[in-house]
Amino acid sequence: MRTPKLTAKRALGLTAAAALAIAGTVAVAGPSQAAVQSLKVSKASIGPAAGQVVVFTGKDFQTAAGASKIGRAYFSANACTATTTLTSPLVEITAATLNVISDTRASFTTPSLTSLTPTTKGAAINLCVQNASGTVEVVGTAKMKLFKAPTINTTGGGVTATTGPVFGGSSISITGENFTSKTTATIGGKALTGVKVVLGADDDDSGNAGDDVLTGMVPAGTGDDKAIVVKTDGGTATSTSNFDYLDAAKVSPAFGDGTAGRVITVTGVDFEAKKFAAGGTLVADSSVVKLAPAGTNISTATTLADATALDNCGTIQVISDTELTCRLPDLTAAGDSGPYTVHVLTAAPAATTVSTFTAVSRGATYTVAPF
Repeated sequence: MRTPKLTAKRALGLTAAAALAIAGTVAVAGPSQAAVQSLKVSKASIGPAAGQVVVFTGKDFQTAAGASKIGRAYFSANACTATTTLTSPLVEITAATLNVISDTRASFTTPSLTSLTPTTKGAAINLCVQNASGTVEVVGTAKMKLFKAPTINTTGGGVTATTGPVFGGSSISITGENFTSKTTATIGGKALTGVKVVLGADDDDSGNAGDDVLTGMVPAGTGDDKAIVVKTDGGTATSTSNFDYLDAAKVSPAFGDGTAGRVITVTGVDFEAKKFAAGGTLVADSSVVKLAPAGTNISTATTLADATALDNCGTIQVISDTELTCRLPDLTAAGDSGPYTVHVLTAAPAATTVSTFTAVSRGATYTVAPF
């Protein structure tokens, strides 16, 4: 006689456990264990300094009433494990900075992480998030990297240039430690362009000895005491030397035959605030546009009389704060041919010498060449 197969579905009248046992499947009851979710972080790479704000996303961070389901969070160089003792080598995230924003977003401010031994290449660490009630469980983790903070040398050529023209474009090198290939730099908050980084041997095992060196082109800017800052995944470093922008001029056209009355355009800065003197005579509290023959030195020691004696570019029209036009003098006499540097000279109130003058650059040269 064939015995019919007894399934859980057919085991009518039996308890659910008995039916499952007869059917060949055993369910073992145990404590509730939340699934550990992989969290996404806004900053996968951080530095050791305290105070960095990180946002992480996942799910089920709040109750229906809006209460937090997240209890504690910490960093570890090892795998995350449920624990109520968050002491070294674990680094706890201060509860006061651990904010649950919504059911899927939370944020925190990092504590100091120097005890986790950051490296130039980034040491692997884990963000571990635990529940708020019941049996202590890890409910979420994220893999992150901990980088050393960068530094800029204070001696021995930490910064190769501390002045440059307002138009930018000059070269600068910054030397320090703990740079990476992704290091960036700013002057006065504006990014250097054309950045290249050469890492020392201790950073990339390339065989390059010594410090890390970042080179780039200075951005356009104005004013003095602009901060020079480098930034890596490990943080930022500010040079002890600041950068000063020098007034400069560009001239168009850059050459001519010396005929009187030719109009040139001068591009620079702060033209609208200047009081341009009629006739080219530089007096206190005024400005002029002058052409200095090659080899003529202009400085704040130049007297007003010496400045006035230079060839004058007259009939000045200020087009904008960064552009003006003027008419050249007669430069056709014997000996007038050759390059001239174009300067916007200013004398402060009650001054007897030039107070400000444009920096000489290739773009501020006008060459007279009879055609």
